[in-house]
Amino acid sequence: MLPNVRALRERKERALEEERRLAYVAVTRAERELYLTESEGFQNGGQKKYPSRFIFEVEDDLYERIGELDEALIEEAKEYIRATHHSKEKAPAVFFEKGARVKHPVFGEGEIVDIDEKKNTYRVFFDNLKAPRPISRNFKKLEKLEES
Repeated sequence: MLPNVRALRERKERALEEERRLAYVAVTRAERELYLTESEGFQNGGQKKYPSRFIFEVEDDLYERIGELDEALIEEAKEYIRATHHSKEKAPAVFFEKGARVKHPVFGEGEIVDIDEKKNTYRVFFDNLKAPRPISRNFKKLEKLEES
């Protein structure tokens, strides 16, 4: 289930990055079709359920919506995401550039092949993976490797 309860509870960039990774893996494993469902109501502990923030990152022309989400729920979810996704730490003063070699604590070393300003993500082609992965530009544990 997305959003991940741990990401909501901890509101830490690492938990959010893990949720993004799990969502990416789930979506890219679909062979023919992928169905995403939304359940209304409340989570354990009484917290209201909202659609995953990653649903809002998918471009409209890449999927077909069956059924309707209440526009008020969408706006409420986006407001909740904005309100809970602020970091107490300052944003990095310098972002990495396209072509930079970086190291991720899970995926290892790779190269930034693209930067999506709208989604605030890097697309990183990691040396040990077959396809680029989106990584939040706010992910604090992404390190730049020294050029040789």
